[in-house]
Amino acid sequence: MEGSVFCGHCGYKLPEDLLNDDDNHKSEESVIDDNQEMEKNSIEDEDQVDLDSAALNDKVELDEDQKEDNDQEIIEENDLSEAIDDNVQNEDENSNKKFEFDDTNDSVEEENKEETISEENTNNHSSPESSKQTKKALLIALCFVLAVGVFTGGFYFLNKKSDTTKTKSSSLTSTVKTKSDDKIHITLSAVEPAYTVNENNADIDYTKTKFHWRTDSDGTKSQEIINNIKNEYFKYSKSTGLKNGEEVTVTINIDEDDYTVTGQKSFVVNYDTSKYEARVNGQTVDERIRDADGYVFENSDSEYLTASQLSSIKTPTQLRIAINEIYARHGYSFIKNPSIQRYFDAKNWYYKDEYLYEDSQMVWNTYEDANLKTLAKLRKGKLKYNPSSELSV
Repeated sequence: MEGSVFCGHCGYKLPEDLLNDDDNHKSEESVIDDNQEMEKNSIEDEDQVDLDSAALNDKVELDEDQKEDNDQEIIEENDLSEAIDDNVQNEDENSNKKFEFDDTNDSVEEENKEETISEENTNNHSSPESSKQTKKALLIALCFVLAVGVFTGGFYFLNKKSDTTKTKSSSLTSTVKTKSDDKIHITLSAVEPAYTVNENNADIDYTKTKFHWRTDSDGTKSQEIINNIKNEYFKYSKSTGLKNGEEVTVTINIDEDDYTVTGQKSFVVNYDTSKYEARVNGQTVDERIRDADGYVFENSDSEYLTASQLSSIKTPTQLRIAINEIYARHGYSFIKNPSIQRYFDAKNWYYKDEYLYEDSQMVWNTYEDANLKTLAKLRKGKLKYNPSSELSV
C-alpha cells in the first residue's frame, strides 16, 4: 500500500498510472476532470449501494419470514418426533414385557429340564442293591412267563390229543366233507320221540325217534350232512325211566369248517301202553314168537310175571302161546291140538315127551302154578279165545 494515492473526497484508491513519471505530463485540468468523473462514479456507486442495501433489507425480511416458517415446521416436526418416540417407547415396553414372559417360560422350561436331568441322574446313580433287585424281579417274571407257556402248550397238546379220540366230530367229518367256502347252517326244528315201554316206565327208542331240520341250503350237501347225523350226536336231558308228563330236552351242536348243526327242542313224554310193546332182549312178543329160540316169557318158570310183562300181551294168540309154553318146557305132547304141536316142534328148546299128554300128569313149581293162574285170568274180553281152535301164528 506504500506509495498509493487515495481520493480526498470518496477515499477510493487512485490508479497507479497517475503516479507514474510518464504521466506527469498530464495537466492539472486533466486531473480535475478525472476527479469529477470519479465523484460521479462515486455518486452512482452510492446509489447502487443504497439500492443494494434496500434489496438486502428486503432479503433479510424474507429470510426472517422463511425462518419463522422453518421454525414452525421444526416445531411440528419435533411434536411428530415426540409422538413417534412415545409410540416407540410403548412398543419397547410391550416388547420388554413379552421378553420378560418369554424369559419366564424359558426359566420354567429350564427348571423342568433340570428336574428331568436330576431324576435321570438319580435313576442312573441308583444303588447296586436296587439294580440287583430289578434283575431279580425280571428273572422271576421271565420264569413265570415260561411256566405259563409250558402249561398252556401242554394243555393245548392234551386237548388236541383228546379231540382225536372223539368219534363224533371225526366220524361226521370223514363221512361228509363239503368244499364250499360258506358254511351251511342246519337247525333242529322238531322232534318226534319214540319209546320202548317197560314195566312202569319207558325209554327213548333212538332208532325210531324222528328229527326234522331247517337249513339255509337246499342242495344235496345239506341232505347228505343230515343223513349222516348219528343218534350219539344228540344229548338228552333224560332218556330212560321216563314217566308220562315228564319234559325232555334234546340238544345238538356240531361246528365244522364248512357247516354247523345246532338246535335245542323240548317235548313232553306221552306214551300209550297199548301202542308200544315191551321188549325182551330187544324183541317184541311177536318177534320172540317167530324166533326159533324165543319165548313169550322166558322167565315164566322161575319168576312171577310182572304187570309190565302181562300188559305186553295184546292178542289171544300171544296169550295162548304164553300159557302153553309153560307146558312145553316139560315136554308136554299136544296131541289134542296139532296146530299148537307144530308151533312147538319148530322151537329149538322143545323136546317132546310122548307119554306126557294129560293135565293130571303135570307137576308145577310155585312160579309156574302162580303164572298159569294169572294168565288164565286174562282169558276174557278181547283176549278170550277157544282152546280147541287152530293156532294161527
